[in-house]
Amino acid sequence: MIKQSKKNSRDFVFNAYSQRKIAIKFSYAGWAYNGLAAQGTPTPLPTVEQTLWDALAKGRLVDSTKSFESAGWSRCGRTDKGVSSAGQVVALWVRSAYTPENKPSSIEAFKGPSQAKPIKLTKDQQALVEYNFLQILNSLLPPTIRILAWSPVKNSFDARFDCKERHYKYYFDIKESPLGPGLDIHLMNGALELIKGEHDFRNFCKVDASKQIKNFHRRINDAWIDPPEAGSNLHCVNLRGSAFLYHQVRCIMAVLFLVGCGREKVEIINDLMRVKPDDKDPSLPVVEGKPLYDMANDLPLCLYDCVFDERSLSWRTQAGDEPTDEVEDRRQRTNTSKAIVDQLYELELQSAMLKNALSQIKPIDTRPVGDKVNAIPLGGNNFVISSKHLPLLERERGDTPDVINARWRDSEKGKRRSKKSTSASEKMDISDAE
Repeated sequence: MIKQSKKNSRDFVFNAYSQRKIAIKFSYAGWAYNGLAAQGTPTPLPTVEQTLWDALAKGRLVDSTKSFESAGWSRCGRTDKGVSSAGQVVALWVRSAYTPENKPSSIEAFKGPSQAKPIKLTKDQQALVEYNFLQILNSLLPPTIRILAWSPVKNSFDARFDCKERHYKYYFDIKESPLGPGLDIHLMNGALELIKGEHDFRNFCKVDASKQIKNFHRRINDAWIDPPEAGSNLHCVNLRGSAFLYHQVRCIMAVLFLVGCGREKVEIINDLMRVKPDDKDPSLPVVEGKPLYDMANDLPLCLYDCVFDERSLSWRTQAGDEPTDEVEDRRQRTNTSKAIVDQLYELELQSAMLKNALSQIKPIDTRPVGDKVNAIPLGGNNFVISSKHLPLLERERGDTPDVINARWRDSEKGKRRSKKSTSASEKMDISDAE
């Protein structure tokens, strides 16, 4: 009987190796995934986090037998199905070439532990040596997810709570359409001016009762529209804020489209943010429950950047690299953002071809309102068509957040959740999930 060699049969003992906490900046094409967050149940498409975790485990940078929590995993912002990112950030503990004393003792192949003796290094080499995280992960990830940079971080670093600002971009076309009027950029800019600052955005989001959020105040630091780049017809709305509510950007865009096509006045922004009586003018309408309206399409939305205190991060693009400068970092994110625009433009052309084919089969409803076709744009070349536009303030309204939260607490799922944890609600109160 021939004995099998034990040379390659030894299990990889992850805890036998040094670890360090790092932040990873990466981009992904949202249309290829079932959202960012890993799910406990099967999903129609893979999730970004699970795909990234699987690559980390295959590269033996994390222990494949452990959970996200055991690796100290934190994310900057949760994005839903269809939403892309040019600069998402996660933080976690990974296997490192450094010893616990923060000095590299040897260089190992990422495929497994090396049998080579430790290599003596100079002080300069010790300062630079680390696994090539970008090469390892990008060789294992699909093209729809790209690692842009990594940074060493303190043990206490949290990608979510240490993030100072999120920057979202939303791309849209203002040109005339067979299904609707063009968009007035001047009116949309006027509405964006009213959005700036700290406001109650409960009527510009979807209430996620499982998080039991009570505070719907968020601050928009800046908001503006970029004109199309060369070779593109797509304008871009930019929203920069400390944190965003669930679906906040898509709801803001839906109302902006109503303003841009003349269905709502610019002042509708102030009306929707007035959730309590105005002391100066009690006659102004109070909107406690969100009027029913469709959200903007998810495909043109991109989490462009996550901003941190520059002292907490030092982005590197290769093992041993000096930290990347701001110009290089912006170039990488711009290239990713451009790829998203190119994909949107291609999908727009496909959509236009499909609508043209359908128009040959069934006439499109183009009944006018005044001198405009009654179709409301929703982004991504999608429209809502109705015989008559009903102003937002005259529409049926959903339940208030208090009612929605109370109903969930009284449900079986809510009762089970309350038994497991009663201390996490305050942290959940500054949720960032688009």
